[in-house]
Amino acid sequence: MKKVTTIASGVLLGLLANSAMADIGYICSHADKERKIDVVYKEPNSKVPCDVQYTKDGNTEVLWQAANLEGYCEQKAEEFVQKQVGWGWQCNEPGTIQADSQDQAEPQAASEAHAHMDENATPPVAE
Repeated sequence: MKKVTTIASGVLLGLLANSAMADIGYICSHADKERKIDVVYKEPNSKVPCDVQYTKDGNTEVLWQAANLEGYCEQKAEEFVQKQVGWGWQCNEPGTIQADSQDQAEPQAASEAHAHMDENATPPVAE
């Protein structure tokens, strides 16, 4: 019985060690076009700091960031997805993104992304 408990404990520890915060991604499509909205966590096992990244036509831009306020990036991403849906885009349920599949390149400016945002919207940093 002790051997079973030891094995179960090892499995549990392995699962906990692999429970780093997985990035969240949405894919929105309209006709033959695709947009990505990703919540990217910068620290393992933590929801902050984080970025909300928007990818359009191969260009990625950070729309929002949070340094200390948990839930901010997730809320902003969901709100932006709902705007996309309101504009006629079809968006999937959020899915997790494998960390090694993330493009490590510095995000490029995509000024067209802001054309669809509210005039008063700016990429704030939540504390």
